[in-house]
Amino acid sequence: MENSAQVAVIGSYGVGMRMNVPRIPVKGETLTGSGFVTFLGGKGSNQAVGVARLGIIVELLACIGSDTLGEGALELWQRESVNHSAVVKSVNLPTPVGFIMLDPEGDNCIAIDAGANAELSPDHVKNFAPVIQRSQIAMTQLEIPIATVEAALRIAYESGVKTILNPAPAQLLSS
Repeated sequence: MENSAQVAVIGSYGVGMRMNVPRIPVKGETLTGSGFVTFLGGKGSNQAVGVARLGIIVELLACIGSDTLGEGALELWQRESVNHSAVVKSVNLPTPVGFIMLDPEGDNCIAIDAGANAELSPDHVKNFAPVIQRSQIAMTQLEIPIATVEAALRIAYESGVKTILNPAPAQLLSS
C-alpha cells in the first residue's frame, strides 16, 4: 500500500544569510561585518521539516530556483525525510534569499528576494490536490502568493481536511 501524506504543506523555501555588523550602515556606506552564517528556511519548508522530525509523513509543495541554493533545498528535504516529489523548479527565478544585517543591540536590517516563491501558483496546487485530499492536515502560510494559499485552503476545506494557516507575513485576505 502506498504511503499517504498525513500532512500536506503548501509553502515557501528560502535561504537566510546573516552577518553581524558594528551598526546598521547608512545609504551608500560599506561596513565590514563578521560571523557570516547561512540557514535554510522559509516558513513552508520549516513546517515540513518540523512535521517530518516528529516522524509524521509529510509532502511538500514549494517552488525553488534551478540553482545551487535550490539543490541545497533538495538535499535538506532528502536528509529530513520530507517527500518533495511535487516541488517545482523555476527556470525563470532564483531560489528565494534573505539578507540580514544584525547590530550588537539586536536591531536588524533585512532585504528579501521572494524569487521562485512568487511562481507557486493555484495550478500547481490543483496538481497537488490529491495529496491534500488524502492528508489529515494541510498547512500553509503567506510567503507564497495569496491566490495559491486560497486555492490550497479551498481544496482542503472542500475535502474535509483540517487546515493550519500561519498568517505571516501579515497580509490582507479575501473573505
